[in-house]
Amino acid sequence: MSKRRGFTLIELLVVIAIIAILAAILFPVFAKAREKARQSSCMSNLKQIGLGLIQYIQDYDETTPAAWYVSNANVTGSWKWADAISPYVKSTQVFQCPSNSTRVVYEAAFVPPVMNSGTYSYGANTNYWGGNNGGGSTCNHVGGRAQADVKVPAETVWATDYSGSFESAAQFDIAGDFLAAPGTGNYPRVYRHMEMCNTLFCDGHVKAMSQGNLTATRTGAGGGLVKYLFTVQDD
Repeated sequence: MSKRRGFTLIELLVVIAIIAILAAILFPVFAKAREKARQSSCMSNLKQIGLGLIQYIQDYDETTPAAWYVSNANVTGSWKWADAISPYVKSTQVFQCPSNSTRVVYEAAFVPPVMNSGTYSYGANTNYWGGNNGGGSTCNHVGGRAQADVKVPAETVWATDYSGSFESAAQFDIAGDFLAAPGTGNYPRVYRHMEMCNTLFCDGHVKAMSQGNLTATRTGAGGGLVKYLFTVQDD
């Protein structure tokens, strides 16, 4: 009869080392695939937000929603762009990026209830859309804009990945938001998908943008260089 032989200590250590090497190789791949799936889900959210925007424009005489609708832009829980289009998207999940741990909550004290501005995952281009605060430092236009005012819809940003305490969320001309060095300022909030920022443009298309592309310059109508992110003055 043959004698059964067990593993030696060396053989067991070799097997453990091989498993550890495979895990070190595969875990980052799995993590990247998981984040890619989250990025795709986030892009789908922005696509639905874009469709909600288009429906809103059709119902309101071809006028976009404003970034906010109150006299004081710092009032917590005030009516904002996300609340304006929420009847068209019909779900708060649309405003929740799967890569953002903060969950959307409502300010129940308001009638009708409105979303807390620090909880949803996307920010509107306040420099372009503005709000009813009389044109403060973060607003170049009061209220919504006529759709005809958007000269280049395919290149004009409407909303991007973002999260924070700003009343209307993203403010595109502030260096701390979109020009911050990786790992500093609001960089993690904006470029949260493998160093990419999902971006909704005014024609409804959504694209993942790197910091270099999102903050690039282009030749403006007058021949000078302007930011890729449009402001009223750029048009």
